[in-house]
Amino acid sequence: MSATDRIGTGPLTSICVWSSNDAADWLEVSNDEGLNRFSISGYRQKDLQAAQLFIENQKKVFSETGMGNFAVRSRETQELIGNCLIRFAAFDDAPETNFVEIGYRLARAHWGRGCATEIAGLLKNYGLQQLGLRQVVGFIVPQNHASRRVLQKAGFEFERNAFFKGHEVEIYSAGDSKS
Repeated sequence: MSATDRIGTGPLTSICVWSSNDAADWLEVSNDEGLNRFSISGYRQKDLQAAQLFIENQKKVFSETGMGNFAVRSRETQELIGNCLIRFAAFDDAPETNFVEIGYRLARAHWGRGCATEIAGLLKNYGLQQLGLRQVVGFIVPQNHASRRVLQKAGFEFERNAFFKGHEVEIYSAGDSKS
């Protein structure tokens, strides 16, 4: 994997553009209960073909926008441990306004190790510094106390409550909220 395939790297994790070779690992990780516990969108892949299609679509999105959904790897082992994203999103109460959302999901075996906080910080820096965005947001369902703490530790501040795809969420932002 070359440095250009990485969105960010920290002591614990690397955020990488998907590889076509990731399909079998993504099929397994996408079905982890921990990864899907609080997901509104859902990422379960039903079979290897669906996992391959997901990866090819995400590679295309990245090549066109510099955003998308990315593989998260353990820096130590290079094992696929989850996924993360940076993308445009609209909330139900402001459909005409595009926000750039970050998100992260890890297999349960990798919870509680600081990986999610590192990923949130890497995505924040990628959005604000590499992409030149003025603001990025992360949002959580109110029951996800651990993810709230992740965003706070990564430098995001509570902005407001909203609805996303009919689900109540709390929005946290980093950067200039007046953009």
